[in-house]
Amino acid sequence: MERLAWALALLLLACHGGDSPAGVAPASVRDWTGDDRIKALIEDCSSLGTFSGDTSYLLGVQVSKLERGSMTVLNNTREELAQAGSRALPELERLVRRLFTARHGSHAVINALGVLEMSEAGGDPRAVALAGDCLGHPQETVRSAAIEVLARHATSVVFDDLLSLMPVVTGSGRGILVSALGRADPRRFELLFLDWIMQESYTGQWSLAARLVAGNKTDSSAALFAPVALSLGDPLTRPTLLAILVDDSDSEAAGLLGEMLADPDPEVRGQALRALEFTELRGLAADLLRADPVANLRALAAELLGARALDPLANKALHDGLNDSVDAVRQACLRPLVAVGDGAALDLVLSLLAGSEQDIQLAVRCLKGQWEANPSLAPRALEVLQKRLDAEHALPWQASARTYQAMGLIPGPESTALLLAAAAEPGLPYQGLTRHRWLTIQASNSGPRGRALLAQAWRDEDDLQLRLDYLWAASGVQDAVSFGLLKEVLAVARSAPHERLFVADRMACRGPAAEVAGLVKRAARRETDAVYRAALNCLLWRWYGQS
Repeated sequence: MERLAWALALLLLACHGGDSPAGVAPASVRDWTGDDRIKALIEDCSSLGTFSGDTSYLLGVQVSKLERGSMTVLNNTREELAQAGSRALPELERLVRRLFTARHGSHAVINALGVLEMSEAGGDPRAVALAGDCLGHPQETVRSAAIEVLARHATSVVFDDLLSLMPVVTGSGRGILVSALGRADPRRFELLFLDWIMQESYTGQWSLAARLVAGNKTDSSAALFAPVALSLGDPLTRPTLLAILVDDSDSEAAGLLGEMLADPDPEVRGQALRALEFTELRGLAADLLRADPVANLRALAAELLGARALDPLANKALHDGLNDSVDAVRQACLRPLVAVGDGAALDLVLSLLAGSEQDIQLAVRCLKGQWEANPSLAPRALEVLQKRLDAEHALPWQASARTYQAMGLIPGPESTALLLAAAAEPGLPYQGLTRHRWLTIQASNSGPRGRALLAQAWRDEDDLQLRLDYLWAASGVQDAVSFGLLKEVLAVARSAPHERLFVADRMACRGPAAEVAGLVKRAARRETDAVYRAALNCLLWRWYGQS
């Protein structure tokens, strides 16, 4: 704990009550236009002059980027349009209708369909109708994109249009089409699938179709499939159909499913294991977890049991699996036990943090996303890693990279303080980055309270190189702390021109455009450095200019 106390004391000495210094940082002799984080923002600048666009309503502009935006702008704009939900639908529909038959319009139409696929508004009747219309597009790539939208959002109104494509869609696209049919109308899909079985058609889709039926059972599912489930010769489809009957309390089906779990063919055992997902018989996976010779099937059995990690039978099997010789199986057993706060599992995962490099990697994978459910875990993990760092003290600092990475994943200011203190020490570069830059990046993973220390470190630092490292790290995750710092840097006089350009780019990438565009526009008007004023205007044109 002495190392932690020293690190916190060092940071406290550097802090000045949280207020930003009033003075402007000393000018640096360095040419920041050559820095890898700044260079592209200046070199890619086309001379369009002062940005004069209207930033009061940007949905239309953002949709236009689906037609001609750069890859970075396009990817981020699609995400923001998807988050806009139904508000973006009129503009998206306008673009699709305008470019539907255009010679080079298919790219933009596909991008618009990609927005609908990601959006929760993709199930809006207007969105479903728009995707349904695109099923008739002359370009196969557009039809495929429309099918992907409907695989997530289809309703019964497009069932017939989807069904008409079954004879012409091939390859992996046919599976997506089947998924869309299953979502569009579960009851009609049951009858369709039963007809495929009777006609022995589309046999390559039977396994998927059975899982769709089992996942969307209707009150007629068991009665419809009972005759074929008990007699079907396809061993990869039969387990899932049996699961439908098991869920309807059919003891014969349960016995047959149990027999398939012991089949000598691992593919059949795998299908039978996956079928247990739709039943109350997940406990049958315990024997496979303990004894199946195929590691992937043992891991699958652990995942099924992990959903019921508190059940005594599942809990015992998962504990037995912790001794497996394959890390993927151990991980599948350990993660659910850690998630439910199992004491022995928590002790084990902490001991792994102190073990070999392979052990610490396994521990990190098992701890990811588990901190909030186990509040006592963070301080215990930090103590283990501190001891590990002390033991590695005589080695080159790069030898502790895995330890530092694990420490960065521990939420809270304590782990961040240790990493920032380590970053302040001299050392050779690692993975092409300076020691300071690499370690501050690790610190960015420590949650909002940890990133608040990164923000304060920027406020208290005069060295422009170190400050850019702090900004790079703090902006790596999108949260209120990060966004608050970016807005502050953009607005205060203390910031250097290259810092304002860097955070303007980060803010444009993360959005929301409705807020960011105005902030960057005002910053560009205030900028006195000609090079950076031009770069800020280029950024505005690139993100918010009408294409």
